[in-house]
Amino acid sequence: MAAAGDDRRGQAANDMVEADPAKTAAMAHERCDALASHPKDPGRMAAAVSDEQVVPGRALPACEEAVKLNPESGRAHFQLGRLYQLAARYPEAFDSFTIAASYDYPIAFKYVGDAYLEGRGLPDEAPKEDAERYKLARNYYLKSADAGYAEGSAAVAEADELIRSATFDPSRFQNPQAIRAIYEGNFLRSDTAVLNAYYAKGLIEQMDNSDQFFMDAECKPLIYKISTTVVDVQVMLSYAQGLRSGEDALKALVSYAVSDYATDMGRRDAINLMNIHKCNSPITKRIVDNIILTSNSSS
Repeated sequence: MAAAGDDRRGQAANDMVEADPAKTAAMAHERCDALASHPKDPGRMAAAVSDEQVVPGRALPACEEAVKLNPESGRAHFQLGRLYQLAARYPEAFDSFTIAASYDYPIAFKYVGDAYLEGRGLPDEAPKEDAERYKLARNYYLKSADAGYAEGSAAVAEADELIRSATFDPSRFQNPQAIRAIYEGNFLRSDTAVLNAYYAKGLIEQMDNSDQFFMDAECKPLIYKISTTVVDVQVMLSYAQGLRSGEDALKALVSYAVSDYATDMGRRDAINLMNIHKCNSPITKRIVDNIILTSNSSS
């Protein structure tokens, strides 16, 4: 009889909850909180659950229900986004983080920024250029910091460095004209073609022979590519000379007189290139590829 009484009381309690949508929504939110509260979320309302402690089979349906019943809860949307991310469902994670951010949930801004920074789960209309994605990431990190999330401030500094690395600015180099011409792929088709060829020679030689680059694991694929490709400055010079005539030939002759200086600038700018853009930057790869391609097409 006692068990039957308990069952009736339990059913009565359930009926009361079902009759009160607000209470039902609150309970759904509490279940999601209990199963998916992020350790670094200052807005969490339950004990932290580490990534290793998350039980997707329980947490995911609980948080999907919480979002359904609490559609304006930034916390619920963020926690659902976290679960999608752990399940490698990145587009859904991005959508959930974006919705959470639209409700000014501080940590969500950081996670939207991370998605732009890493290029993960982004919509088709998102920028394809790294520098543009990094700028969007920075904007979200700044919003996160302004909303009081401490990690947002450190992320702003990281994004600034990546923006700097992904933005090609010739004025940072010893020879802005030469590095721009190489970047654009037309460095043997200008009045300074001979100087540019010697500059390219110095740049490639520095990359190929410097211990600084060999010791950097990220540089190894690029250095291997350089070391297994013949970059013949004499071939480039002959090709450049073939494009010159009259006044241009005189300019080329003058260029030979300062060839050592041009080569030295190339060596110094190889170091600048690695310090600013690193080995795995699309900018560095483009510059190296253009030198190799031009050398091969000149032969």
